[in-house]
Amino acid sequence: VVVDQPTLLDFLGRVGDVGAYWGLYFAQSNATTSFAVNLINYLLQLVVIVGVPFAGFLAAGIGLFIAGHHATPARLGGWLLLVTATAYLLTVCRYPFPLPWVKFIVFDVPLLAVFGGLGLAALAGSRRVPVALRIGVLVATFGYSAAYAFQVDRQLAAGDPRYATTEWIE
Repeated sequence: VVVDQPTLLDFLGRVGDVGAYWGLYFAQSNATTSFAVNLINYLLQLVVIVGVPFAGFLAAGIGLFIAGHHATPARLGGWLLLVTATAYLLTVCRYPFPLPWVKFIVFDVPLLAVFGGLGLAALAGSRRVPVALRIGVLVATFGYSAAYAFQVDRQLAAGDPRYATTEWIE
């Protein structure tokens, strides 16, 4: 403990002040759109982030997990991920912004990607779907994501001043 420096106990004693400082903007701002509109906007933003094909697998994976049709060794962990992602999404929908901001919703992407993996695994392991169709859908899903990532990377490389600065220095 350093003399005249705040300790953890001092911080915990002032948690209300700290929370008011950091959370006042969200707590006391008036919403610019309704909760339902924000929810739809953020769900659409999630679809844009993960890509339409993978979003379909994500929704299927969540459905399979909730229905219990997909054997998972860690059901409790899956419920924890789903509840956390849902609670975070619902909290973000209360933010007083007229448009969805990627920086607020990107936290949900890795949590929800687990369910996308369940959907992909269900398709890949399905014997009812012909092999050629399974392979085609999987290639299209990952191809779409790879093409989108390449396009965004190319745009960043062309327009990000950090790359231009690095090139100028070299």
